[in-house]
Amino acid sequence: MYLICLLLIVCAAFFAHRCWRIFRDRRQLSHIPGPKVDNFFEGNRPTLTKWKTDNKFFDLISQWRDSHGDQFIFWTHMVPFMFVFGADCLHEIATNITDYRKVDELPNRFLYGQRIIGFESILSG
Repeated sequence: MYLICLLLIVCAAFFAHRCWRIFRDRRQLSHIPGPKVDNFFEGNRPTLTKWKTDNKFFDLISQWRDSHGDQFIFWTHMVPFMFVFGADCLHEIATNITDYRKVDELPNRFLYGQRIIGFESILSG
């Protein structure tokens, strides 16, 4: 009986911690414009999946660009994806490279089977 109670407490603590991280991360990046999330846990994934089945992913991105500007963010689960279309923002990232954290390896560069960035980056270590 105690083992079951302990297991339930651990699961509840993990769930609460996961919810707090999602809330904290979205609050930290709330100053960046973007579409409203469809679901607290999935973010914008339902919209992306719906548009993916129609094979209109880039139409959705251009629609979000028209409504939110040249720089916007969308969420899939806990992961933010930021799109930057303005040359000024890209120039700032390229020139102020010390302000951005380097990573050991780049994450998956394929979104729904479509290549979105190159295989190397100035941010990879």
